[in-house]
Amino acid sequence: MGFLARRSKRRGLDLPVAPRPTCLALTTLLLCSCTPDLQNANWSAYLGDPGRRHYSELVQINRDNVRELEVAWIYDSGALVPGSRPVMYTSPLIIDGVLYGLSPRLVAFALDAATGDELWRYDPDAAGAAQRGLMWWQDDDRSRLFYTAGRELIALDPSTGQPVEDFGENGRVDLTPSGRSAPFFVSARRHFRRPDRVGFFYR
Repeated sequence: MGFLARRSKRRGLDLPVAPRPTCLALTTLLLCSCTPDLQNANWSAYLGDPGRRHYSELVQINRDNVRELEVAWIYDSGALVPGSRPVMYTSPLIIDGVLYGLSPRLVAFALDAATGDELWRYDPDAAGAAQRGLMWWQDDDRSRLFYTAGRELIALDPSTGQPVEDFGENGRVDLTPSGRSAPFFVSARRHFRRPDRVGFFYR
């Protein structure tokens, strides 16, 4: 399972396409890396923002020139496990020209959005149902990537792809009520919903 990127014949602009329903989301996402001066140049949450608006202000690709796109790069996210779903449900993120996504096996990866070159990958070695992707969190001097794999919430350092050691137990929190990890709190309330479905706060 992999990503495909297409390049505009007219302007040399990259964006991804896929034979599955991820095509439209991916097209919008890689447009976000083209003009970083715009307010919504990054695609930092599932469906664009916490409000799930599917919206970007970028305008370089439109109905008049979209037919001129051609393949620029292809990314293979890895072999499937027998019996697993051969579908990539993830809605990748674009942050400052880096594409963050998940394979059907829930392996997280980071790519240079312009070239498709892999920057890192992280395999949680955990079975889990398909999910919608990663969540981005950032404050003044830190940033985190969150996603669920099976019953666990995982926090990664987006610059390295390594688990954040001071989050839960070595970067993981068990979301089941009987889990061994410390409870995960959001706005002073116990929270067990998947972070890919809601906007959430992390402190």
